[in-house]
Amino acid sequence: MDTESAGFTGRRGEQVAPPDYQQSGRGDLRFNDQEFTMIYRFEIGVSTGKGLIAIEGEDNDNIAFSNSWLGQQQLNSDLCGLVRVEGDSMVPTIPDGSLALVHAPEMYALHEGIYAFSRNGEAFIKRLIPSDFDEEGRPRTIAIVADNRSYPVQVVSNEELLTIRIAGRIRAVISIF
Repeated sequence: MDTESAGFTGRRGEQVAPPDYQQSGRGDLRFNDQEFTMIYRFEIGVSTGKGLIAIEGEDNDNIAFSNSWLGQQQLNSDLCGLVRVEGDSMVPTIPDGSLALVHAPEMYALHEGIYAFSRNGEAFIKRLIPSDFDEEGRPRTIAIVADNRSYPVQVVSNEELLTIRIAGRIRAVISIF
């Protein structure tokens, strides 16, 4: 029997099988009758501290997320990626060495949230707090805030806003202690 097409049973009786191809919104694999989608982990480090040079990375490996959880969070798995976090400026919210799930469609800071972004060639993960909205609902000012209070708040406004390129909003963090 071909394990790739028929699946297999694990040591504790878990059923691992290919997805149900007849079902819309199917994942990449089934585990005990639940669909899972693989999210790529990119070999790019993003700083929560002083910033890292943003580099193009190749996908390194994948981590499975349940389709039901992705749906509950309203995440498009095709537009998500995992990046390694370096630094302590977002401690205790995001520990150094964590993986952050970036959701690319959320690339505008219209609401407070934690975002992955680049600024002047460096990549960051910080809390962005928009304010002073114009008539079209766009912020005129964004505060860049570290959850670790030993880092100063930066306020960006007017033409300086053009130096921020948001890659997406952080929607989950995976930490190993």
